Amino acid sequence: MISKWLRGGLLAAALAGEAAQAAPGLCDGGALAAAAPVADAPLTLDAALRAVDAASPELRAAALETLALRAEARQAGRRANPEIEVELEEFNGAGWRAFGASEATVSIAQPLALGRRLARARAAGEAWAHASAAGCAALRRDLLLETAGLFHDLAAAEARVGLAGDAADLAGQVSGAVRRRVGEGGAPRIDLAPAEAEHAAARADLEAARAEAAGLRLALAALWGEGEARFGPVQPDDRADTTLPPVEEVLARMDGHPALASAHAAGQARRAEAALARAEAFPDATVRLGMRSYRDTGDRALIAGVSVPLPLFDRNQGGREASRRRAEAAGIEAVALDRRLTGRVRAAHAEAASAQTRARVLAEEAAPAARDGFAAAQAAYREGRYGLNLLLDARRRLIEAETRRVDAERDARKARDTLLALGGYPLFMQSDVSRGHP
Repeated sequence: MISKWLRGGLLAAALAGEAAQAAPGLCDGGALAAAAPVADAPLTLDAALRAVDAASPELRAAALETLALRAEARQAGRRANPEIEVELEEFNGAGWRAFGASEATVSIAQPLALGRRLARARAAGEAWAHASAAGCAALRRDLLLETAGLFHDLAAAEARVGLAGDAADLAGQVSGAVRRRVGEGGAPRIDLAPAEAEHAAARADLEAARAEAAGLRLALAALWGEGEARFGPVQPDDRADTTLPPVEEVLARMDGHPALASAHAAGQARRAEAALARAEAFPDATVRLGMRSYRDTGDRALIAGVSVPLPLFDRNQGGREASRRRAEAAGIEAVALDRRLTGRVRAAHAEAASAQTRARVLAEEAAPAARDGFAAAQAAYREGRYGLNLLLDARRRLIEAETRRVDAERDARKARDTLLALGGYPLFMQSDVSRGHP
């Protein structure tokens, strides 16, 4: 299926040289070899990102739209076709004798666009094609960030499947311990029902976790255009260095953000449209050149003429004003986007720092304490020093702490990736980020 999308020699040639911040893909004419993850092999974040970059249907559609706009730009710069005109004058009667004294004129008329309208029409078309390519780069960044987010969600979901399996095993152990104590007479039979209910609920939670992971696998595969998830389990993104770049460093790199580049390209296209609207105030002239033949005398005469509409009423006043307003609006939108992104950088940095702290506290303090508490509760229950309710509470606290740890680690990774994407860093490659490469 992917190879069908990637008949990409045409795309590669037409899109070469377009701006992009990371590894080349569909938007910028990079190598378009099929990059679907190997079936049944573990999936890494890098493999998922490369698959989307090389085979995303959304990116391919955006790239094709850029090609279409470039074709329209070339068409907009073409001259109008000449017209041939044949006139017969001063004939009457019937049959061929009617043309005996006629005058025949054959001429060619060529419409000419004044005011450099063709050049400006082509420039406006090329500006919109450039804006489309910049929009493709912005879409690419969003899709790669979405891919990373789904990858982290799936990694967390698969970790929760493992936790749910452990929880079901623990619930089975508790149920078995209660059954033994009841059989030995050390616990009332009424304790058996809640223990078995907990075990059944844990097995149901395991099935729900598996269903969630299966749905995320399909959603991730859909990003590179596959209808089924052929890859194996994901390999969590365990980067050794998770240091956040300083806020001011990220802000200094904001000019490289694809959304800003797209907004500036759209503004340039609007200004090119305004120049075209001014050129359209000039009417088209038509130049004629031909030959007139007098059948009765056999004489011939050259004729020439020029016609130009008088721009007395329509000088494209409304079109010029509309294009000027749109160019002004595009400038305002670019400034507003720059300010919004600045606020998002500060918010993303704070969120990433908070998420990392939360994940560290849960991994280093809360989860180990919950594990120790459950182990102590198990031992105390076997010795008859704890009741069933305290043991079940300890098990719930352990599962809750481990689940919160997994979710916090996922949130920390997603928040950091969002920050790096806002700064226009090479997407999520820690070694490049730590060296400060653009």
